Amino acid sequence: DAVLDACLTVDPKSKVACETVTKDNMVMVAGEITTEAKLDYDKIVRGVVKQIGFDSYVDDLSSVDSKGLCDKTCEVLVRINKQSPDIAGGVHVGKEDLDVGAGDQGIMFGYASDETADCMPLTHSMATRLGKKLTDVRKDGSLW
Repeated sequence: DAVLDACLTVDPKSKVACETVTKDNMVMVAGEITTEAKLDYDKIVRGVVKQIGFDSYVDDLSSVDSKGLCDKTCEVLVRINKQSPDIAGGVHVGKEDLDVGAGDQGIMFGYASDETADCMPLTHSMATRLGKKLTDVRKDGSLW
């Protein structure tokens, strides 16, 4: 969120698809970003790590002092590219403001469930149907 906020603060038309991965005193920021903002990813990452309280890493699994991540010593890896033209064309180029969206996104579940006919958890099925209905009524004008 901090990377997105930094982009939008400078360039409200930024396109941001950014993920974060952490493991053993390392933070990786990866994805596709198209923005006019010039970001210091290292500073943003370390600032968030500090803000949420990760300030101690000891490379010893038995250490009770280690929080697993330290803002001062963590490795910050940045793997950010510009948004591909194919995704831009599918998501926002040539579209109306209300039709802009990340059509390439997905959700992954690690299990099947017998709660519904589509074998998805009931809460997921309900949220998906609700989201679809909200999109339909927005597009057909009956919501507003």
